[in-house]
Amino acid sequence: MNVSISPENEEFIEVSIERGRYADSGDVLNEALRLLKRRDELLQAVNDGVDQLDRGEIVDGEVVFNRLTARYQPQPESRQG
Repeated sequence: MNVSISPENEEFIEVSIERGRYADSGDVLNEALRLLKRRDELLQAVNDGVDQLDRGEIVDGEVVFNRLTARYQPQPESRQG
């Protein structure tokens, strides 16, 4: 596969490799694609949320906060004695 990139991006890749962040240009490209996929997933999640809002599928923020607090609040250690 042959790709054309701008001189600015080529310099970024070269500097990233020189600094030891990536082993080669393939590693840079793989990381860029991973991040692009993740961005697309996040955008889809936002769009799904907007669609839910449009359909009236809304949960009050305080209810959500209370659920999260209950789920992640540390549980007291039981004392056996």
